[in-house]
Amino acid sequence: MELNIDKSDWIRVQLGDVSHEYSKRISNPADSNHDCFVGNSNIDQWDFRVKRWESTSSVTSAMKVFESNDYLLVRRSLYASDFRERAPRAHFSGICSGDILTIKENPDLLCDGFLIGVLNSSKLWKFVVSNASGSITRRIKWKDLRSYEFLLPPKQKQAEISQLLWGINELITKREKCVFETDKLISSLLDDHFRDNLHISVPLGDAGIWVSGGTPSKKNNKYWGGDTPWVSPKDMKKDIINTSIDKITNLAIDEGASLLPEQSLLVVSNQL
Repeated sequence: MELNIDKSDWIRVQLGDVSHEYSKRISNPADSNHDCFVGNSNIDQWDFRVKRWESTSSVTSAMKVFESNDYLLVRRSLYASDFRERAPRAHFSGICSGDILTIKENPDLLCDGFLIGVLNSSKLWKFVVSNASGSITRRIKWKDLRSYEFLLPPKQKQAEISQLLWGINELITKREKCVFETDKLISSLLDDHFRDNLHISVPLGDAGIWVSGGTPSKKNNKYWGGDTPWVSPKDMKKDIINTSIDKITNLAIDEGASLLPEQSLLVVSNQL
């Protein structure tokens, strides 16, 4: 859906005009006054908030400090151009990986919280992919990211947009919590049922047709970028899978990839 918004009074700016990188390193995080360490793996795609962290007690090498309300943009890709679009705003201070850019808004130019929409836009991440350096894994540098251009509305309009974005995110968070609690209830009911009322036991292998998954060669570009979802553990964070991050071509299927029917039950066989 495309919104019809009057942008006649919006001005074109660079990211570095309205924000700056806060880069402060700490040599021994375990001895610091910070308890929380945020690594790349603690941040999920399109998250507005940091939802997971670890203890700094196990961190033995130099890392970076971030402050409350900093934006934490993961600047390193998982593989090639797969950056996974991760740039939440921290609601606490702590230590983070050196592969995370810590970014602060300029309060004179930006309404509080507005930058979340810029850093979580598909256009910005296309810019990241185009300007990152490296081969197997790639990184974006602040000196390159700061030149990203976008249209900036007046502060009053920024406040309206920011309120809308954060309001939607709050609704999504509440829904996720409701789904989580419902899943716990269903799991508890199923445990009670099968523990107390199951009279006939059969091997799990006899309960259906089991098919092993496989990964088409990442070195063959002809296998990737098609229309068929290729589901991996990173997609299996919800009960119903409608699509996947990666997709494969018909050639990959013709040459051995398993094509499963709808309603198939997927089980992760390796440790995440």
